[in-house]
Amino acid sequence: MSEYDPTDIDGQEAREEQRKLSAQAGANTADRDICWLMGGRRGRRLVARFLGLHPIYHTSFHANAQVTAFQEGCREFGRWLLGEIDRLCPEDYQTMMREQRDDRAAVADGPRSESTI
Repeated sequence: MSEYDPTDIDGQEAREEQRKLSAQAGANTADRDICWLMGGRRGRRLVARFLGLHPIYHTSFHANAQVTAFQEGCREFGRWLLGEIDRLCPEDYQTMMREQRDDRAAVADGPRSESTI
């Protein structure tokens, strides 16, 4: 026998409120996790790699419709991640971009010998 009582409006509202609070707590945890990840250089490097693997500024079109659908899914993940970063910690995004630029410049310069340091 079911515990559901359609006439128990107060009980239904209490269960709905509890469900909303649980969903909100889960969302807050995910938000804190993204901020934590972007708070360190290693995390920003990982996020930069994710954004590079999921190109949001390139076309998804391919002659094969299934490839297009796959690429569009990858692109959507990149757009979601960038949107979350922009919403939660935009200053860390700027830091990440600076670090990526500096890392590319260091690789382009090549290894330094001790005589130049």
